[in-house]
Amino acid sequence: MKPLPDEHELIGFFESEPALVDTEVPWLYNCLKFTYSNETEKIICEIEPSSRSMIITWNRSGNQIARFEMLNTKGLKIEGTKTPILKAIFDEKSDQMDFELCLKPFVSVKWGNESNT
Repeated sequence: MKPLPDEHELIGFFESEPALVDTEVPWLYNCLKFTYSNETEKIICEIEPSSRSMIITWNRSGNQIARFEMLNTKGLKIEGTKTPILKAIFDEKSDQMDFELCLKPFVSVKWGNESNT
């Protein structure tokens, strides 16, 4: 998965350290499980860089709102400083639009299956 944000960028975005499947394995070959929560929302993001996969589960008041499973994710990047957005990027040949997750000032998601062009 390239690009991949630096560890400190992901920790800053989710405001938490990830749970790791294996603490002896580098992040690139691990499964990273980040959890972000506020008063009503809980976002669980599982990233497996070497498998090029990411799963986002969005819960509100204990109820699942949405689950997004992204396979063949080309890369991840964080854009913006005032309102950061985590963006999952797909191959140009894919019909998937980039997936965008914003956590503040409220949780929002943008994704589709049209061409990026």
